[in-house]
Amino acid sequence: MKVLCKLRETNTEAAKEKIPSYFEGEIQGNGIFTITLTDGKKYILDSKNTLFTSDKLLLEGHIADEQEFLGRAVVEICAFI
Repeated sequence: MKVLCKLRETNTEAAKEKIPSYFEGEIQGNGIFTITLTDGKKYILDSKNTLFTSDKLLLEGHIADEQEFLGRAVVEICAFI
């Protein structure tokens, strides 16, 4: 399922520098969230928690690229595309 997302929070500056505030991603059924940026770079969010509020869907977990662990992050699902 493809989605438009917003990076809500992260505990490291490295993730803030590498991942834009809004981006497209793909959610797979096993809790793995793939983030593909417009420049072709890919990141993985291993979702540990899924939070439903009255108006938001939030995914929280570990975020990494192919070479390094970037930290923990909270991603808000803004729209399904």
